[in-house]
Amino acid sequence: MELLDVDELIQEFETTTKDAENVQRDTLKKILAENGCAEYLQNLGLNGRTDPESFKYCVPLVTHNDLEPYIQRIVDGSSSPILTGKPITTISLSSGTTQGKPKFVPFNDELMETTLQIYRTSYAFRKEIFLLRMGRLCNSFTVVSRAKPKGFDCWDCNHQRLSQSAAQTRDEGDAISVLQP
Repeated sequence: MELLDVDELIQEFETTTKDAENVQRDTLKKILAENGCAEYLQNLGLNGRTDPESFKYCVPLVTHNDLEPYIQRIVDGSSSPILTGKPITTISLSSGTTQGKPKFVPFNDELMETTLQIYRTSYAFRKEIFLLRMGRLCNSFTVVSRAKPKGFDCWDCNHQRLSQSAAQTRDEGDAISVLQP
């Protein structure tokens, strides 16, 4: 029994990418409309505009380091709309390969679902190209730090909530999700 319809995922991706320019324009408009109340976009002077030209003019190319003060406020427990209009529900840690230390990566529910869709689509193409047997492929987030962000709960792979002490004693390599209560 196949959990994902590989052919359907590939067809959906190919249909969507036939008109990539309009899809990207619509996606940007939706993202800007949903996040217009976020402090970050307000500080840049976007003022609710959702067109690509305003975005290019107002929003500079930035690195994670540029966003770190905003992300740290989220990690410290702020629930105000800092980077997104929707609440941050998950914080992941990067592998730390680009600058030698892990970085916090905040997700809201929609971004998490989009990320999972990317994994599903990637799986479909990998299965199609490499003919994976048994249809099993695992993508996971792993613990790269024992620090637990303030105001967030930790969950293990069995969806069991971890106590503060259990979360802090997890070893590197253990897979957990860090979720806001």
